[in-house]
Amino acid sequence: MINMNNELPKVCVIILSWNHKKDVLENIKSLQASNQNGFTMQISVVDSGSTDGTVEELANLDIKVRKLDKNYGFVKGNNIGITEALDEGFDYIAVLNDDTVVDANLIKNILLLYKI
Repeated sequence: MINMNNELPKVCVIILSWNHKKDVLENIKSLQASNQNGFTMQISVVDSGSTDGTVEELANLDIKVRKLDKNYGFVKGNNIGITEALDEGFDYIAVLNDDTVVDANLIKNILLLYKI
């Protein structure tokens, strides 16, 4: 999987979270354990003003966390994450709900569908 610049494709996985600390941690764990051969991946959590300690827990992980001052809803929260990922030059963006646990080959298989 090589992009036009002969670099590995860069994938940003955006997780919108709000007061679901346990779920988002499980989600991140499944992503970190996934097969990342052939691409680089950044996990980016957009937190919608959680009050359950989510942000503090995420600070200990090797991920990007964007803390919003309040819950702006599903669409605006995800759009904030997507805009930042596009500004940072990611080739692909995946959006996951915070209560998702992924198969080890999810991202790799999606990229294969696009014949990267």
